[in-house]
Amino acid sequence: ATLAVGAWGHRFHHRHMLLGTALLMLGTGIFFASLSAFWPLLLVAFIGTLNPSSGDVSVFLPLEHARLAESSQGTARTTVFARYSLLGALFAALGALASGVPQLLVAALGIEQLTAFRVMFVVYGLVGGLVWLLYRRLPVLEHEAEAPPAQPLGESKGIVVRLALLFSLDSFAGGLAINALMALWFFQRFD
Repeated sequence: ATLAVGAWGHRFHHRHMLLGTALLMLGTGIFFASLSAFWPLLLVAFIGTLNPSSGDVSVFLPLEHARLAESSQGTARTTVFARYSLLGALFAALGALASGVPQLLVAALGIEQLTAFRVMFVVYGLVGGLVWLLYRRLPVLEHEAEAPPAQPLGESKGIVVRLALLFSLDSFAGGLAINALMALWFFQRFD
């Protein structure tokens, strides 16, 4: 989905893209909570907004970055991105803490573990609904109302493609090598 937004997202207004992405998050949570068969879950996992990493690498990131870059000028842009990054890190930490909630639900309420996980996916979907409500409140900036639709990358397309390939390689290598080496170290150190 992130690649599709990068390739064709300029054809649509970013507000519509953000609203659609929030609905996709809502659907991802609801479908993960209600499905049990492998292939439908795999399809939802591929299309949806969940990701296995500890940071946000979903389709939200490029859309929000583009919106933030358009919404501020000069040095204020640095402040906006710093606040965005700080809040993102804090909410990622909150999400990591929430990963223990299913076990708490099992212990406190005596429900099955699968049911506790499904509750968490419903909560994830509801957060998507809340995000949709927040995105609906985004103001339409004056220069956007009469501006022509954004054009795809021109002269800088080659640079962007090379950077994207470099970042993809870095992400792939960093995600595998670090965890594998850490697991090997733990195994060797603590048997």
